[in-house]
Formats: sequence, structure tokens, C-alpha cells
Amino acid sequence: MTVALLVSAAVGAILALTLARVLGKRGRAPAGAGGPGVRRAAGPIAVAPPPDEVPAREPLRRALERLTEQVGARRALLWDVDGEHGLARASVVTSGDRPPEIGLQGDPLGWALEQQIPLRLTHSQRWTRGGNGCAIPLRRDGTGALATLEFAVEADMPDPEALGLWGSWLDAFVRAEAYQAQAAQDREARDELFDVLKRLTEVQDEEKFGKELVEAARYLGAVDGAALARWSGESGGGELVACCGEGAAPPPSGRFRMAESVLGLVPHSGGVVARERRREEAKRLPVLAPGERWAVEPRAAAAFPLLDAHKEVVAILGIWSVADNALDPRSIAAVETIATYAGLYLRQLMAYDAVKHESRRDVLTGLPNRRFLEERLVEEASRCSRYGRPLAVVMVDIDHFKLVNDIHGHDAGDAVLRALGSLLASSLRETDLPARLGGEEFLLLLPETTLRAAAETAERLRARLQAAQIPWRGGSIPVTASFGVSAVPECVPIAATLLESADAALYEAKNSGRNRVCVAAASRR
Repeated sequence: MTVALLVSAAVGAILALTLARVLGKRGRAPAGAGGPGVRRAAGPIAVAPPPDEVPAREPLRRALERLTEQVGARRALLWDVDGEHGLARASVVTSGDRPPEIGLQGDPLGWALEQQIPLRLTHSQRWTRGGNGCAIPLRRDGTGALATLEFAVEADMPDPEALGLWGSWLDAFVRAEAYQAQAAQDREARDELFDVLKRLTEVQDEEKFGKELVEAARYLGAVDGAALARWSGESGGGELVACCGEGAAPPPSGRFRMAESVLGLVPHSGGVVARERRREEAKRLPVLAPGERWAVEPRAAAAFPLLDAHKEVVAILGIWSVADNALDPRSIAAVETIATYAGLYLRQLMAYDAVKHESRRDVLTGLPNRRFLEERLVEEASRCSRYGRPLAVVMVDIDHFKLVNDIHGHDAGDAVLRALGSLLASSLRETDLPARLGGEEFLLLLPETTLRAAAETAERLRARLQAAQIPWRGGSIPVTASFGVSAVPECVPIAATLLESADAALYEAKNSGRNRVCVAAASRR
């Protein structure tokens, strides 16, 4: 069962918890935020009733039943803990009789709860009915709770990491249940907030998720702006990927390092960072990144870590207010709850994007493959047609590549392909796209490039390749290539025929002696 599935299954619980924490927020909603402002509660948030007083436990029962199906367990139980008397009582059972209460002193369940560590038990316990079991400690607003899974002796039990994930999942349901009474105070607001947050679970693209997340944080936090930054623990730096709100003007790079901004304080502190920033202060720590500019300077800001299943910071979510000297604690609580969910989901999207990225890469050279090239070509062709911008392509074919394989072996041929791929990748602009079409053939996609500039680029690459000697087993392999260049509008009127035109130019280059650049003739059509 993947983290994404766990997160998706638990979203209802998390949304309910978020709602309960934000129903009492102040009435001011940020400009442009969808939905009505959330009304301020007339006093402190009410203490949730104990679980036995909550009438509806069916959603939790269904969650436990789903968990048993996913892990192959015989049944699951939820235990409420009486810390004063050291007892655990089974309050929800998916099947079979309810077991008697258990004294936690000296019992494995007591140890799991005390240490807050998931536990796998390979010996029969009083509640396993002759099988094996797993204990998952939960926390519910400072009080204890446990979930247990019962397995047949021959069944495989989940590993500790999976147990920890399921513990977070179940804990969300338990917390949501406890806040059910408070959520009912304003069902109309609940439905609207459900719609806002549920959209996050429908996003399958990392970039779009970032945009949706900052909008949700801005609305639920009732603040003036929000931003999301990816964090790299290896480099010790972050980069902004999404930002919304009035007056924000982050620097072009959007990059920051640890402790260089409010967002940059999060990886060092390991938790939520809230800072007051008054206009009269002489020295101000940037909110987002050094070099930021604001139409209206924020007076208060907070930043939240987005953690993955291993408690590693994968991103940082920030919010700010331009009107208040300090953020409402309930705003911070609301956004913190979203961040708890968003970290797990974002990690899954990042993993998915990484797999997608690899599927679009040529394994040998590391360049984009034909599939990715075709997608980019469609995008650039559309932009070229819509805005009338120049677009050029260069087809590259290694000369006499078959002889390299025949004389030196296929390993040498691979070395030549890798060397050419490296040369192309290091010699072009960031906006250009070098790709391997297949075999010894490559293509360069050059947006915003005229025919003359593309031909000059091709000639520069041809000369560099001819001058390079590919190292091979103590010697070197001389390599040359032929280049065919075409461009819109000089050679063809539309981008749809660019490849055909460049291929004809490449054919001419190879037939006229190789190791040269040929430019496509202007189309007569």
C-alpha cells in the first residue's frame, strides 16, 4: 500500500480536522480568496468530547476495515487508553467479539504506547485469538490510543515503516472523530472548506499541486499571501516553486540557503517558525529569499516544514500578513495541519515526476529521448504559430558510426554516443533541448532562434566534435558528424514540417562529404 493511497484514503479525516481548527478563525478573508470568510468563534475552541460520547464511529470502523483488507489482517481494533488506571479498552472492533480490557503494566501494548514505537508481535496475545499481531501507538490530543492488527500465524506482517505510516493515517481518523461535534457548528463552512482541500488530492502534477497548495494555505489561514519552496538537504538550499498574494515580488532566482530567510529557518529549527516583522525595524530577515521586494511589506510571517514519511524536510510552506503584527494562532494551526498532509503527498508526486522524468530520458546518454522531444516540439510549434516567434532545429548524425562499432566494438560506440551527448548538453542554452532520436542520430530543438543563429550553433558544435578525441582504452577515437539545419520562417512556413526539412538538409550534408553543416532550402509550398 503506497503512501499516496494512504494519504488519499485519509484525506476526509484530515479535512475534518482542518475544518475543526479553522472554524473559529477571524472573519477577514484575503482578497481574491474563494469562498466566504470564516467566522471567529465566540471564545476558546471547545474541548472535544471523549470518544465514548461521540455518537458516530462508522467512518472509523470503515477505515479499520479497509486497513485490514490492505494488509491481509484478520481484524483490527482501536483501543482507548485509561492512563489513570493503566487500562486499554477496545472501543472499535472490525469483527468478532470485543476482547476484555487489558492492563498495560508489563504488557507489550503498554510498552508500544509508552515508547511510541510500532510493534510486531510474533507470539499469541490475549487479543490476537491465537495468531500474531501488530500494535500501532496513536496520540489523540494528549491522550493515549492504540490500534492493533491481528494476523494468522502464516501471514506476513507489515514492516515497521509501513506501521508508522498507518499509525499516522489512523491517528488522523481518530482526531477527526474527536472534533466531529465542533465541525458540526457550521456545516456550510465545512462543505466549502472540504471543496477547497479536496482539490489537492485530485492534482497529479507537482507544479500544479504547489499552486493549489499555496492558494489553499492563503484561504484557510486567512492571510495575505503564501509561498512554497522545495528544499534540498544535500545542497542545504531552497528554491521557490509557487507564490500567491498581493504585493509579493520574490527575486528572479527565488533561491535561499539555511537561515537566509524565514523559510530558511525551518530546516534548522525542525518545526514551525513564526516571526513578527514591524515596519519600523531597521534590520529585517527576508520572508522568502534575499533580494525580495514587496509592494506592501509583511508585518508577520510563519513557515512550516513539509515532511515526508522519514521526517525529512522536502519543502517549506510560508504564509504572511501585511496588516497584523502577529498571525492568529488558529491560522497557524490550520496551515500546519495542511502541511502535515501535503508533505507526504508532495513526496509521492516528486517520486512520480522522477519516474516520469526517467521515462523520458535516454539511458545511455542521459539526454531527453524521442518521446520527450516530440512533446516539447508540439509545445514550441504551438507557441511559434501563435506568437510568430522563430524556431529552429538541427539534426545531427555521427559519421561512419558503424565502422566505430565494427573496429572498436559496441562499448566504444557507446562511449562515442555518451561523449556527443555530453558535448551537446554542455554547449547549448538552458532554453534549448538536445535529444537522442535513436541510434547515432540526435536533434537539437532551438526556440527563439533564427536560421543563421542555428547554423552558427551547428558549425560550432561540428568544430568542437572534430577537435575532440574520444578517449578509449589508452588511445582515442576521432569522430565527426553531419548537421542539417532548418528554421521557421526562413526554410518552412510552419513548424510541422521542420523535421522533414532538417532531415533533407542532413541527407545533403552526408551525401556531399560528411563532417559539414547544410542548411535547408526555402520551401516553395
